[in-house]
Amino acid sequence: MECKTKHYIGEDGNWVYKQKHQYDTLDEAIAVAKIENAKSHHIHKVVVYKCKTCCKYHIGRNGKQISEKERLKLQKERKWTNRKSERLPFEKAIQHVKIVGYIDLDNLKY
Repeated sequence: MECKTKHYIGEDGNWVYKQKHQYDTLDEAIAVAKIENAKSHHIHKVVVYKCKTCCKYHIGRNGKQISEKERLKLQKERKWTNRKSERLPFEKAIQHVKIVGYIDLDNLKY
């Protein structure tokens, strides 16, 4: 199933939608969110959420401003630079994701 989000208002006054980027795993989505939050031109923090429509993960803004302290921590963690030629490839970025626990879905009671 495709998930879409509002992109802009077209000339006819109706919303034009664009495809949301889907991530298969939580780890992959977290890695991308950290990369986005480390960018110096971003103002609002992006977070990961699981979509009820497609059951995959997306990233989106939560309305909170990202603090400079958080941004510097992420940049240091990733050895981030603003020059495009020195950005880490996605595969390397995922290696730095820290897993803090797992949920055994078989033990959940409904």
